Amino acid sequence: MNGQDRQETMKSALDEELNPLRFGGRARVLERTHPRGWRGRLSAWWNKELVIPVVPVAAVVALLAGSLLVGRLRGMSEDGRPGPSANRVLVKEGENYYWQDEYEKAVASIETEDSR
Repeated sequence: MNGQDRQETMKSALDEELNPLRFGGRARVLERTHPRGWRGRLSAWWNKELVIPVVPVAAVVALLAGSLLVGRLRGMSEDGRPGPSANRVLVKEGENYYWQDEYEKAVASIETEDSR
């Protein structure tokens, strides 16, 4: 038995097995693959599969997060101007270290509460 005869035998066996099965969704398939009218086209457009490449999107997100982090670390405020952290000085009070501007605010608020 050569390859051609074997292939024909397998095809006839497959045809015999699949003979009782009939495909009845031909009209639906054609409507979805070749839409007619504006409703069908709109439906086909709405049902498009969206493919988002992971690597470029992840790279953009990482760059944005990194630039935001670097901006914060460099002492930029939320509106993009240099904030009070740009030239901050550490002050030692007792056994603790504080930022000088925050320490002065805290002391001023305590003094105003005491004067009331």
